[in-house]
Amino acid sequence: MMLIGQSTCKCNKCHSTFGATWEIESSNTTDHDHGMGEETEYLCTLETTCPECGAEISASMTVCEYPVGCLVPISHINVTPGTAQVSIPRVDFFDL
Repeated sequence: MMLIGQSTCKCNKCHSTFGATWEIESSNTTDHDHGMGEETEYLCTLETTCPECGAEISASMTVCEYPVGCLVPISHINVTPGTAQVSIPRVDFFDL
């Protein structure tokens, strides 16, 4: 199981700062010949509206788990150009 914290967004239109929540859209598991088992990639999206000016903000990122239970550090978030600055969120894996 994976838990994604909020990202801080700074709107490029009005410069307000606010928190936004990520959603896990899909996952894909593949077995690699790297000797450490399966790799799972999670596609995550953020769709929000600036609470001050109403600007729409969209972002996406891929979170990789490889080997099972180990997070590959997130290095990049894809944000719709010119809309906002979005921080990398905290991501945790845990068993139920």
